[in-house]
Amino acid sequence: MKRFLALVVILSVCGGTVRADFGLNVTIPDLSKETSAAIGQGIISLIKANATIKSAAVQEDPVTLTALVKIVNNVTSPLNRLLGATLSATTDKVSNSSNLFGNLATLVVETRKAIDDALVASNELQWNIHPTLHEEMRENISVIASSLPMLLEALTVINDSVTVNQNCDGSEYPENILNFFTPTVVNGMIYPLRNIGGSITNIASIVTIISKERTTALSLFTLVNNTISAGMRAIVQPNTVFNRTVNDANTALSANANALSNAITQIYSTIISRPNNFNRGDISSLTIYLSDVKSSIESFDGNVSEAFNNLREDVTVALNANIDQTTSTLLEITRTMSSKAYKSDSEFADRCVSKYANQLTQNPIQVNRLSVCLQAESMNFVPSAQLFRVLSEQTRLLAGSGSPALQMRHCTQGLKDCVATYFEYYGNLSRQVDTKLNINRDLLIHEIQTIRNRIGICMAAISADIAESARSVDTKFNACLTNGL
Repeated sequence: MKRFLALVVILSVCGGTVRADFGLNVTIPDLSKETSAAIGQGIISLIKANATIKSAAVQEDPVTLTALVKIVNNVTSPLNRLLGATLSATTDKVSNSSNLFGNLATLVVETRKAIDDALVASNELQWNIHPTLHEEMRENISVIASSLPMLLEALTVINDSVTVNQNCDGSEYPENILNFFTPTVVNGMIYPLRNIGGSITNIASIVTIISKERTTALSLFTLVNNTISAGMRAIVQPNTVFNRTVNDANTALSANANALSNAITQIYSTIISRPNNFNRGDISSLTIYLSDVKSSIESFDGNVSEAFNNLREDVTVALNANIDQTTSTLLEITRTMSSKAYKSDSEFADRCVSKYANQLTQNPIQVNRLSVCLQAESMNFVPSAQLFRVLSEQTRLLAGSGSPALQMRHCTQGLKDCVATYFEYYGNLSRQVDTKLNINRDLLIHEIQTIRNRIGICMAAISADIAESARSVDTKFNACLTNGL
C-alpha cells in the first residue's frame, strides 16, 4: 500500500523530463548527508576490529577466532560494496538510472546471502564466548538481515519515482521533482541504512572485545609457556652433567675391564714367554683359557656398557615424558582458566585470571624442579665404581689361581705331574671366571637400574606435585570468581 500511494503522488505531480540524484540532475536536499550519517563509520570500525585478531591467537583458539573472521568477512565485503554504491547513487547525476538501481538490487541480494552465512558462522561461537556477547552478535547480524529487504523496498520506491520522472513530458520546473522525494520516501531508505550502520558498529565492538579477550588469554598462555621454556633451559645443564657422568663411568669401566684383561694376561706372561719350561712345552690349554677369559671380559664390558647407555636413554625418555606431561597440565589449566574468565559473569574475572595465571609461573609450579632428580644421582656412580674395583680384584685373584708363580711354589723342582694338574685346571677355571664375570655384570647392572629407578620415581613424584599444585591454583581461581579473593 505504501508503494502504491507513493506512485499516486508521483503520477499526480509529474513534471518535465530532467535528471537529478539517482540519475537525475536535481539535488535532493540533505539526501547524501543523511545517507552518509546513517551508514556511519561502521565498516571502518569493523575492519579495524578485524585487524585486532592476531594470527597467533587464531592458532590458539581456532574455532572462536576463525568464526569471527568468517563473520567479519561476510559482513564487511558485501556491505562495503552495497553501502558505498548506495551513497554514490545519492549524488550520481550521470549514470543510467535503470542500470544504477539494477546494480543496487543485485548487491542487496548478494549481501543478504553473505549475511545469512555470517549468521551461520555465529553459531560456532555459542559455547566459546560469553552468552551475552553471542546473543548480541546474532541480534545485530539479524538486524542487518531484516533491514536489507526494507532497503530493497525503499530503493524500489525511489526507482519508481525516478522512472516516472524520466518518462514524463512537459516543461515543469525541475524543483517539482523534489515533490516525489518526500521525507517518507527518503526515510524509507535512511531507516534501514541507519539500522545496518548501527549494527555494523556494534559487531565491530563485539569483535574487538572477543579479540582482546583472546589476545589477553594468549598473553597469559605465553607467560606460562615462556616460564616452562625457561625451566626446560634450566634443566639442560644438569641433564648434560648427568649424561657426562654416565659416559665417564662407562668409559672408566671399559678402561678398567681392559686393564683387568691385561693384568690376567700379565700373570701368565712367564709361561707364554718360555713355553718350553712348562707342561713339556704344551701350553695350548692356557692359550685357550686366556682367549676365553678375554672374550668373557669383553662380553662383560659390552653388557655393562649397554646398561649405561640404556640408563642415559631411559632417563632422557623419562625426563622428556615428565616435562611433556607437566607442560600439558599447566597449559591446559591456563587455557581452562582463561576460557572460564571470558565466559564468566563475575565482575572479578579479569583480576582473578591475572592473579592465578601468574601463580602458575611461580614455585612450586616450576618444571626445572625435575633437575633435582638428576643432580642427586650424579655422585652415586662413585660407589658403583668402588664396587667394580672390588669385583675386578676378586676376578683377577680368581683368574690367577693357575699362575706360574703358584706352580713354581707348589710344584717341587717343577715336577711334571704337578704342573700338568694346573694346565688341566684351566678349562674349569675358564668357566669359573666367566661365572664370576656374569655375577659382577648382574651386580653392576642392578646398581645402574637402581639409579634409573630412583630417578624415575623422583621425576614422577615431582611431576605429580607440580600438577597437584597447579590444580590447587585452578581451584582457588574458581573460588575467586565468586568471592574476588
